[in-house]
Amino acid sequence: MNPWYIHIIEILVVLILFTGVIVCTVTIMKSKKKQEKRNTKKVLLLLNFILLIGMAVFMLSHKTYYKYNDWTILSNNINAVYGKYGEFDVRNINQDKAERNEFMKVLITGASSGIGREMARILASNCEQLVLVGRNTERLEQLKKELSANATLQVMTVSTDLSVTENCVRLHEAYPDVDLLINNAGFGDFGTFTETSLDKEMQMIDTNIKALHILMKLYLVDMVKKDHGQILNVASIAGFMPGPLMGTYYATKAYVVRLSEAVRKELKQKKSKVRISILCPGPVRTNFEKTANIKLNFGGKDVRKVAKYALDHLNQFYIVPVFTVRASRVFLKILPTSWIAAIIYRVQSRRSR
Repeated sequence: MNPWYIHIIEILVVLILFTGVIVCTVTIMKSKKKQEKRNTKKVLLLLNFILLIGMAVFMLSHKTYYKYNDWTILSNNINAVYGKYGEFDVRNINQDKAERNEFMKVLITGASSGIGREMARILASNCEQLVLVGRNTERLEQLKKELSANATLQVMTVSTDLSVTENCVRLHEAYPDVDLLINNAGFGDFGTFTETSLDKEMQMIDTNIKALHILMKLYLVDMVKKDHGQILNVASIAGFMPGPLMGTYYATKAYVVRLSEAVRKELKQKKSKVRISILCPGPVRTNFEKTANIKLNFGGKDVRKVAKYALDHLNQFYIVPVFTVRASRVFLKILPTSWIAAIIYRVQSRRSR
């Protein structure tokens, strides 16, 4: 946790920059001369740019420094951020993995496609047992055949519908001994709340919330008893904001974020060695857009890079792979919810197929 004065400095920086923007805006409103308005608008644009860059760099700097306590690593990581992805300095991450003796037994839900499938491919070279869970039997078997090229790896597939409570319980009973649980199963849907399918929304809630809750609880109880293990819940940047036209999906991800934050604090209070993390990406190129009946306006990030970033940063709680998404969290804390909802509505309305 950062020292108290760091949070005070952060608040002061936000207030100073934000006050500058407000003062400039008021000056524009009161100005009567066109030339004065034109000049003041330029200053306003400059202040907005400084607010964005200044807060993003400040947030990255102090959080990275207090995470690694090493300015050399901070410098390397800042340089990596300004590249597309770059290679992060993982000295502390590797030490952390060594202390946990790696994750030998891993269970991944939603493993038949997208982020879950790529994580399975990456983990195949580092663990002894992979349990791949999904609905698409054919894709699971194809992935198993691909990963079985590693003779030392034991791969099991479970084709099941996790929206059914009994299936979650049976999964835990069949594979109770897990070092790393990746709760990745989930899907979305697009449309106004009054027009979307109620049946699909109930299934979404059962998959995105209920299944994650059940598996997280059952496996966390086991991990706490052993004082060993980690859970990675795949959330989304959507979990930090309202989501008009995808309201149910955004709400399910908010549940994942808040539950994970609460459990994290409980584990810290117990001084438990069990860890929990949440992956909060922005748009990613996966099968999600087809299921949700949307199109990505900005192309989305490469799923392989997002999966690798997440697994390389398991020692962090908030895992946010994209720098612009990390910076946007600052504004989510500052702007009124009604403004955020209006912005998201405008963005979402352009994503309909």
